[in-house]
Amino acid sequence: VGASGNIGTEFVAKSAPDGYTVLMAYASHASNAALFDKLPYDTVRDFQPVSLIGAVPHLILVNPSLPAKTVPELVRLAKARPGDITYSSPGNGTPLHLAAELLKVSAGINLRHVPYKGASPAMVSTMSGETQLTITTTVVATPLAKAGRLRAIAVASEKRVATFPALPTVAESGIKGTESNSWYGMLVPAGTPRPIVDRLNAALLKALAAPDIKKSFAEQSVESIGNKPEEFDRVIRDEIAKWSRVVKMSGAKPD
Repeated sequence: VGASGNIGTEFVAKSAPDGYTVLMAYASHASNAALFDKLPYDTVRDFQPVSLIGAVPHLILVNPSLPAKTVPELVRLAKARPGDITYSSPGNGTPLHLAAELLKVSAGINLRHVPYKGASPAMVSTMSGETQLTITTTVVATPLAKAGRLRAIAVASEKRVATFPALPTVAESGIKGTESNSWYGMLVPAGTPRPIVDRLNAALLKALAAPDIKKSFAEQSVESIGNKPEEFDRVIRDEIAKWSRVVKMSGAKPD
């Protein structure tokens, strides 16, 4: 993997388009195109999308000592104390860092970024009060929030999540354009014959429809998607455009 996923991605981009080498791409596949001035591949031109697999919603979490139980309360506090509230992330340029920058840009607030080397130390930082806020996936956040180690104040996805049905989305809280999630999808090298792409797509959709897979996804608040190659292609292009705007406005840089 390495280099924010760029090493493995380059390997697939330069592999034979025969259907035997596939890329299991993460949300960073699109955000890397916005972050890095030069990549050893073209994020759009060198790949043929097969299908989105799923998306994991992001939750906005605060240390319980922070006097903010809703997004509007967080915004008021941040505007009263610009640059005083800190947030943790797994590192500069990671999708979760950019998700927080998107919140900052959309809400017009100044939060101070404290990057860590990975998700675990970032979570520990906010739980201990070293930082006051973090954004992470429902998979990571749910047990910590349920145990009261962190307070969930909103979900950053388009819809509410089953594990926190009463928790509003950021849009419902009055701030539009902050939607983010950690998505996963399958791509193959550009030039892979369409019959092979269609065969892979059909096999993937069949797997996603299996009861045990659907049950596992639901338990973790993972949205099972499965779509057409053309739909996945549009998602990637839209994500690149969105994160390019965020990187330009925030000045975010990769480690």
